Amino acid sequence: MKLLITASIFFYERDGKGLSQTELRQLALDLRKQDEEYQHLHSQVVQAIADRYYNALEEFLNKQSRFPKEKREDNYNSLVYPQAWMKKRGKLYPNGWKLTDKNKKFKILHLSHLGDFKIRIHRQFPVDKVKQIIVKLTKSGKVFVIFIVENYEFPKLKKTGKKVAIDVGIYRLLTTSDGYYVENPRRLEKKLERLKWLSQSLSRKEKGSNNFEKMRVKIAKTYESRVNFRHDLYYKLGKFFAESYDSLAMEDIKVKQLVSRSARVLRLHLHDVGFYEMREIFKWQMEKYGKEFKVVNPAYTSRTCPKCGFVKENMPLSERVFVCPKCGYVGDRDHVGALNILSRAEWDAPLAPVELTPLPLSRQGLAMKQEPHSLGGMHSVV
Repeated sequence: MKLLITASIFFYERDGKGLSQTELRQLALDLRKQDEEYQHLHSQVVQAIADRYYNALEEFLNKQSRFPKEKREDNYNSLVYPQAWMKKRGKLYPNGWKLTDKNKKFKILHLSHLGDFKIRIHRQFPVDKVKQIIVKLTKSGKVFVIFIVENYEFPKLKKTGKKVAIDVGIYRLLTTSDGYYVENPRRLEKKLERLKWLSQSLSRKEKGSNNFEKMRVKIAKTYESRVNFRHDLYYKLGKFFAESYDSLAMEDIKVKQLVSRSARVLRLHLHDVGFYEMREIFKWQMEKYGKEFKVVNPAYTSRTCPKCGFVKENMPLSERVFVCPKCGYVGDRDHVGALNILSRAEWDAPLAPVELTPLPLSRQGLAMKQEPHSLGGMHSVV
């Protein structure tokens, strides 16, 4: 990557324009011939590295990101195979990747220049529609294979005739307009003491030693377990809402602004919840099953009376019950927020008092089948 960047800058300074995508690909292949380590990689994988640099450079020129820089060796953790084995004129060309069956649970993935790997496929997918695969190594040492499938149509779920809005928060993870809630699991808070202990232990190890590497992997596994738990929960909640409702509305929260003006202790909880991540997963789950998703203005949703529209000037986070001084309406703060979100989505909001109950998914839902994650508009299988 460093040589690609250097060459691109050199030709730009000399000729007034950088290298094209085709020229970068050819340069990557020429550099591969000169380096024995890179010769262990398949030619298409090396060209995919050039494509990454070209795309990053395009984003920089469009003022969408900073100028691309070389990744550290220990931070380059994925390889892209854009093409499967091809058969032309009755002859098989083993270039790229190929998937063969081993048994019901496992398959064999053949990767050119790397070898054969036994992998577990958690769901079926059309192999003939796979555009490319990504082999990803996590910081804890786990290897995942992502199959990106084009033009995959998810089955549309039955219409329920119901609409719902959810208010997200820190005290409760979310509260729905029809009176359900999900408690905040607070995974980071529960693992904070362990992370502090592991980080202190890592600082006493010699960098590069076996003990340093073991401790680094333990820290990575702790962080990954928190992120994986959050992903799993949000995908299951998103599937639950898609199955139970036809439309879902949420607040269009500007997370960066919210975090920047929050106290330090509050920032920890905001990062732990991941509001933006939750919203994007819910949006993906609703839309992929043919359901409606809306975002509304988040201003004063928890301080506005859903009955008469009166806005309270001051309402600290510790005040959990909303009492309207104008019409006397009383309701849970989070439920009031959900009702106002429902109204701003231009849907009818029920004003009858309800007793909040845990969402049915909160307990038994964690035993549901894990939902596959997604990459953009394509489908991925791990």
